[in-house]
This record gives sequence, structure tokens and C-alpha cells, in this order.
Amino acid sequence: MEQLITITENIANSKKSTSFAINGIWGSGKSFVLDMFEEQLGQIQSEKTNSDKYFIIRYNCWEYDYYEEPLVAIVATMLDTIEKKTHILNGENSEKVKGILRAVGTTLLSAASGTIKSTTGIDLAEAYKIVSSGISVGKEEYEKSNNYDKYFSFKKALKSLHEVLNVLSENYTVVFLIDELDRCLPEYAIKVLERLHHVIECTHNVIHITSIDKDHLHKSVQHIFGFNSAEEYLKKFIQFTISLDVGKISEKFMDKHAD
Repeated sequence: MEQLITITENIANSKKSTSFAINGIWGSGKSFVLDMFEEQLGQIQSEKTNSDKYFIIRYNCWEYDYYEEPLVAIVATMLDTIEKKTHILNGENSEKVKGILRAVGTTLLSAASGTIKSTTGIDLAEAYKIVSSGISVGKEEYEKSNNYDKYFSFKKALKSLHEVLNVLSENYTVVFLIDELDRCLPEYAIKVLERLHHVIECTHNVIHITSIDKDHLHKSVQHIFGFNSAEEYLKKFIQFTISLDVGKISEKFMDKHAD
């Protein structure tokens, strides 16, 4: 844990955006490690402002896998986090950020409504007019700057997410903690990594940490793309890996961990 905190602190001090992974087999305690890490990281204060140094966003992939598009789940998680941490942002920034996120979320859901309506008869776009009509701060700016319509492209939605992250990262190091990727179907797990990569690119002061079972993830990539080696493909999502040391306690335990 001390090593993980030190690495994160060093990255945060550089103000650069980085993505890395915590690797361990299924059931090795990755979620427990993230719980402890989130708690300890949340207690670190900024030396300049004497307030929270980190803005932590915990994204449970499996909990939100009923969204076919992971980007919708990411936006929902960001909104939920901001709602819970209203003390961090001032009123104007908080409302602007929430307004943009809600508009983006409505856009992404509406983009899928045509397909859903053709198979179920349910018009999601019409249903979400009720939601979108209640948004004022942030939404108007989003619509004006991007010629908003209900079938808006992912590219411009991502541009707005970059804007949100850049607002947050002015005063805090934004930390995405990605958990339960192992429980998702291979296609969905890879899509999550791809979406997160696009969300944090072109940003600064954003750290993306994913808990993975490396062997399981490699097999997923090989299954989907047919690669003999998945290492090169995963490099664009994971810059380096920290492995959990899991094993049996032996007679040499005290020798190995004398300190």
C-alpha cells in the first residue's frame, strides 16, 4: 500500500496523466486493496490549499454492465461522485460540470434509442426529454458550442468530458479507480478500457488505475482480436503494472519479510 501511495503521489506531483494496473488473480483481494487505497488517498491534503488533494472516482464495471455503452456508465459514475462531493467544487463549477455531464449522458442514451425502439417499441429519446428539459446550467453552453442534437457524435461528447476533467484537474488530481473488470464479458471489458483511454487522453493531472487479472485479460484480447500476444495492444491502456504478491506462508516468511 505504501508503494502504491508513493507512486501515485509522484505522478500527481508531475501533473501528468498516467494509466497503470494492479494485477492479481481472481479472488486475490484487488477490491480490498482499492478500498484501502481509496480511504488512505482520500485523507491526503494539498500543501497549497490545505484541502482534498485528490478527486477520486470509483467505477465498478460489473455494477454498471447493464449499459451496453460503457461511456454512459462512466458519465453516470462521475455524476454520482460529484453529487456526493459537493463540498469540493464551488457552486458555479459544480453546476456547470453536472449540467455538461447530464447533457452528455442524455445524448449517449438518445443515440441508442433508434435501435432500442425498433426492437422494443420504447422511445428512449422521448423519455429523456423529461430529464434534459430540467437542465439549465451547463447544458445551454454545451448545446451552443457543439450544435447539440439527440444523436450527437461520441467525439464531441468526449470533448465535453475532457472539459469536465480539465475543470476538476485544475485544483485536484483526478483518480479513476476501475474495479471488477474481471467479472465482465470479454467484449465489454475491452470496450471499457478503450472508452477510458479516450476519456483521459488530451487531459492533464488524471490518473487511471485498473485492477486486472493479467492472464484473463490477455486471453480476452486474444479471443476478440486473434493476437498471439496481447501485450502490445494493452500498452496503450496500461503503462505499467503493479502485481499483488499472493502465495502461501512458508518457513522462510520471516526471512523474506524481515523488515
